Amino acid sequence: MRSPPGLYEHDHLEVEEVALKPECLEVHLLARSKPDHLEVEEIALKPECLEAVMKLSLVCMVAVTVLCLVRSGGEEDLDPRDTEEYERLRFQEDSPLVLYLATVEMLICGSCAATAAAMYSRQGHQLRHPAEHEQSALFTKVELCKDPGFEDCQLYGLGFRPSSDGLECLVVEDIRRDSLLDRWNHRSHDLSPEELVEQALGEEVAAVAGEGFSAPSPRPGAGRPLPKVALGSAIVAVNDVYADVGLMQQQLFKPRVTLWVRREDDGLHPSELDAGVFGAEVPPVATGPVSTLGAVEVEEGAPAGGLRPASSAAPRVACLAMEDEEAQILTRWTVCGIMFGWVTLLPVLLMQPHEERPRQQLFRQFLLKPCLFLLPLWMLLWILDCLQLLLMIQIIHPFYYFVFCHTVIPGVLVWYLFAMQATEERIVLDQRRSRRAEEKDASCDAAMAPLSVVEDAAPVLLKELITLNPVAMLGLGTCASIPILLCSLFTVFQTRRARHAQGFVNLIYGLLTVFQLASLYLLYHLRFAQLPEMYLAAFYFLISIPCFAVWCVCLACANHFAKKDLQLCESQRIERAKEALKASPTAAGEALEQALLVDCTEAITREYELIYTA
Repeated sequence: MRSPPGLYEHDHLEVEEVALKPECLEVHLLARSKPDHLEVEEIALKPECLEAVMKLSLVCMVAVTVLCLVRSGGEEDLDPRDTEEYERLRFQEDSPLVLYLATVEMLICGSCAATAAAMYSRQGHQLRHPAEHEQSALFTKVELCKDPGFEDCQLYGLGFRPSSDGLECLVVEDIRRDSLLDRWNHRSHDLSPEELVEQALGEEVAAVAGEGFSAPSPRPGAGRPLPKVALGSAIVAVNDVYADVGLMQQQLFKPRVTLWVRREDDGLHPSELDAGVFGAEVPPVATGPVSTLGAVEVEEGAPAGGLRPASSAAPRVACLAMEDEEAQILTRWTVCGIMFGWVTLLPVLLMQPHEERPRQQLFRQFLLKPCLFLLPLWMLLWILDCLQLLLMIQIIHPFYYFVFCHTVIPGVLVWYLFAMQATEERIVLDQRRSRRAEEKDASCDAAMAPLSVVEDAAPVLLKELITLNPVAMLGLGTCASIPILLCSLFTVFQTRRARHAQGFVNLIYGLLTVFQLASLYLLYHLRFAQLPEMYLAAFYFLISIPCFAVWCVCLACANHFAKKDLQLCESQRIERAKEALKASPTAAGEALEQALLVDCTEAITREYELIYTA
């Protein structure tokens, strides 16, 4: 069961092999290096175009190197008293270094496009259900069933984090001790009749071997360990639902689920660049006999018939967010596009969004039409700037170039980005509301489903503006701190979490407006002959002591925001869990001060981010 087709009409997506492979990533998830990943549906970006961009940038880099060798020399003839000749020779020597930066921008554009193609190409597990896959042995089938009579209060013991940027899976972050999933991991091996006969014969042969005879070697494959669900594993399907993290979480409300887990692989997905743990293991469990799947035990001292689930320390309320994936990397590239222009923005607009993912479609919905005018203008100004550096002839005054290219156009882009963030917030709220109502309507008995709460959705754009690299944040503030501050002040958000992040955006970029005003003043007095020197001086300024102090302030603000945001999420989960228990007729008599109402465990692979539980 998947989302109903036809909600968003787009051109038919062709299916073909993609030769792009992500490298240098950190968490065991899904790879394309295996045979099953040769079945991939590509999203709008062709490998031939990407190779052409990369080759063109390399050719330009070679040409700039030759130009640098030709223009080098002449230091002996420099006379500081001859100002015009001195500036001309300095311009001649420094301009190739600036042109190197232009070739690097072309390389960045090609690499971002390649990464976008790798992320949003639909892989094998997204095109068909694992049960219908030709190589179904690559997936582990996990069947879990809640104890009879405890469907509304027992959880499966699964802690996970929804993937982002097109991976469409649930990443296992925690397995609660003595839960249903933990018992499945430590289940006893049911021996087949052949293995029972082999075991009996093995004992007899071992006794004879003690009298001087050699025992035969065991059958290959006998006694091999059973597959387990480990931390970092990827759940690619839940029951009949696949390729949709929101609907997969919706299935976890059911009293019986079947999880399809992708076995650990050697390759990874580009969305896991920020992961901090490599090859995590299943947490240790208590030694001793393991209960059978779905078993219950009688509490000591309890009245007759007072059965309860075996895991007494389990949270009472689940935590599930049923919206679509976040487009974190696309948002990051869009924010970088405010500084670098078309370099990182073009791959975002070329990426064909999924026809059933409204959060992916927001980028084209809000940015495509204005960028049809802004991107050509941006690229024209960039080409003119490269030409005047190459020919050493002023075509456009530096002040007008920087005002239009790095102030006016980014200001228009910022306005559309904040409008996109407000719309995304409404989409997430609508998805959560509608899918929770669908689950209640689909359930035969609403009391059979466990209680579930969730904190406000993360404001992806605002969070990216705050937690940006301090060096990039300083450059962003120098270009567009004033429009960011104005758009933030005039944009109204609905959730408390978004308003909390909005306050930090106003604080940080309100301070950085000083840098934008100072840069405009310096650019107004800049002459064309000083243009290459200004480019190089900007890099030296980034590693100066004043900028280092600003970095420290930005890092402190970002760290303080992350901690406050985590505390806000925890408090929202606890408060909403108490409200849900008070409103539930089946849990009206339960104590609200128990040790664990809802799980607030921090994710292993993402700092300052809570996991979801079911």
